[in-house]
Amino acid sequence: MKPKDKPKYLRELRTLSSRLSLNTLLKDPDDSDQNKIINRIIAVLKDFDHETGLTLERRRNEFQKWARTRKRAEHSENLLKDISHFVNQKIEEIDVYEFDEKKLDFIKKKLRDEHLWIRSKIQGDEEHIFIGKREDTSGKKVHLIAGKTGELRIDPNDEQPSDLLKRIVSITTKEGRRITSTLEFEKEGLIAEDALPGPRLSVYPSNKRQMFLLEIYNSGREDIEGLQVKVLWEQPEKKYFRILESFIGESDDPLFAGPHKVNVLKAGETKFIMNVPATSVDKKLKIVVTGKGVTSNKILNQDFEIETPQQYPRK
Repeated sequence: MKPKDKPKYLRELRTLSSRLSLNTLLKDPDDSDQNKIINRIIAVLKDFDHETGLTLERRRNEFQKWARTRKRAEHSENLLKDISHFVNQKIEEIDVYEFDEKKLDFIKKKLRDEHLWIRSKIQGDEEHIFIGKREDTSGKKVHLIAGKTGELRIDPNDEQPSDLLKRIVSITTKEGRRITSTLEFEKEGLIAEDALPGPRLSVYPSNKRQMFLLEIYNSGREDIEGLQVKVLWEQPEKKYFRILESFIGESDDPLFAGPHKVNVLKAGETKFIMNVPATSVDKKLKIVVTGKGVTSNKILNQDFEIETPQQYPRK
């Protein structure tokens, strides 16, 4: 999704969402008009973020699987409500997302101020940026790619550790740009996020059967072992933390399913987490997820901020 196209697609998504009829889909999960709407929403979301579109596609397929059996009608209804909630949540996230082209220009200026030369070219939806030392005549350079989602990534051919690469990652990250690569940088305490392959997770709030849950999705291409989810929140008397260990499957009903522990979250797998605090002083939870990629052995350590449905009154 190009920055200039965001308002157009945002309007389209809101229109499509308003035309979704849960009652129609419950009666006929294969209704052609309603599935055309969902397919279009999936296509637009994939253009913004491919994994988000895939998540919606999987959820729609899961709903259809249960709805076609005509069994556990209440479960099918809850799955459909979750789909509607997911779509509306993603629309709001796109609404507030900023394609910060000005910040990219600022970073280029900052790199030049650090006595580095910059060359760039546009190719499709991406900008390719080549950076090198002005005083270096060897021709060594680092190749960064600015994608449509706003992050910078390192070209795979330039991922060998070097002082120049570490220096560039340090500058760009300090100026507000996330860098993805298969490298880990320990210089000045900086660790770059892993690109594929490597462990990656997404965490979202969810409301199943009027219960506040967390949805955790392995969006990477490898299994994650040693999974631990910690929640931190504030109550009026003090701050608390808790290790969350009660998981249920993506299609499980939280009122009837028996929760279980999860040590390994498979690639592409979604789980829901129970016993999540629903109230905090600032209406926020901090979620810290740790683990390790089974294939790459890379350490996963991701933080998420989730809004709680209720808030304690401040004193």
